[in-house]
Amino acid sequence: SMPEKLIVHGWWLKDDAKISKSLGNTVALNELVVKYQVDGIRYFLLRGIELGEDGQFREDLLKAVVHGDLANRYGNIFLRMLGIIELSFGGALPTGIINLKTREADELRKKIDRLHDSVDTLVDEPETVSEYVSRFMEAIVAINDYFQENKIWEIENKLQQAANLYFLMDMFRRATILASPIIPGAADAVMKFLGFSECSMKYFDSNLPLEFVSQRPRLFPKI
Repeated sequence: SMPEKLIVHGWWLKDDAKISKSLGNTVALNELVVKYQVDGIRYFLLRGIELGEDGQFREDLLKAVVHGDLANRYGNIFLRMLGIIELSFGGALPTGIINLKTREADELRKKIDRLHDSVDTLVDEPETVSEYVSRFMEAIVAINDYFQENKIWEIENKLQQAANLYFLMDMFRRATILASPIIPGAADAVMKFLGFSECSMKYFDSNLPLEFVSQRPRLFPKI
């Protein structure tokens, strides 16, 4: 039977010329994978072009996107949260953590919920993928902002600090699951570090464990 929809991307351009073997301006992906990982290149390609439009490929753009979004925002907030959990709690958060009911926490939950709700749109309209990638990064920026604005590292009440860390790590876990089609390698590594057998939507509403003592995954190290 004939397909109901065709998803067609535009040209990838390099120095404003179409990338092609005949022009000799192809990109050596093997070398880029070593530097930026498959996830980094995949993220850049999905973020950088709206389906149907042409896109510009330059390594300096690739580096800026991978460092800015994935290393400095996604990977860095993960490591900062783990650092406090290890330093203040020996890698294991206390039991009896309260559920945060502040306005700021509710706003962050809504960001994650909006990303979750947009999955159906992405399935029905795959051409919205670059918008979905942007929404994922908006959620990660919101996690970073919450961490910074509430100065999680300075909270003296340990139960309150633990509650905030648990909440933020859970929001990060949910955003990671939703980003698994975009950065599958990193998403799988995070979920296995958190004690899950795989990265799957079936764990979206699962409880986050309290203990984080296994080997940290390396997420998008800076070059």
